[in-house]
Amino acid sequence: MGADTVRYGEKTYRLDWERVVRRFLNSGGRTGFVKGTDTHEGRPAARTAVLARRLTRAAIFEALRHRRNYAASNARIVLDFRIDGHYMGEEVQAKGKPRITVAVKGTDQIEEVAIVRNGSILRALRPGKNRGKFAFVDHSFAGSSYYYVRVTQVDTDEYGNPSYAWSSPIWVNKEP
Repeated sequence: MGADTVRYGEKTYRLDWERVVRRFLNSGGRTGFVKGTDTHEGRPAARTAVLARRLTRAAIFEALRHRRNYAASNARIVLDFRIDGHYMGEEVQAKGKPRITVAVKGTDQIEEVAIVRNGSILRALRPGKNRGKFAFVDHSFAGSSYYYVRVTQVDTDEYGNPSYAWSSPIWVNKEP
């Protein structure tokens, strides 16, 4: 079962959300990733994490406007994704090859950390523990690209859906 498929009760649903988002991003669209749920069971199965400078209403909305947020389902996965020190959601100019850093802290063993560039997996890592820090230089970078990170944990909810986190993208253009 992939990230675009979810089970609820006895039914399996194909959502295709990641394919739709990739198509939007590939056409030049800009968005941050958010997630929500309406399970009506009193416990959220999906969350939007916001990287705000302060815990105030104004700071939270400022972070959302600048796409400094990420989506998580089931577990409370902590995700820090940067390129050349720039935060998720930013549009940046790169002088050379982008240096990607990822720090993730899960609530269970992390099955995969996928670095996605322009809709395709650029690099997949399998840390095999509940946390990890990675640095990677994209030596194949040739120009304008967007990147995001998708994290998958081994744990599942009562329906068999794994826990995920998706960073908002960072858009990188080659400095002229």
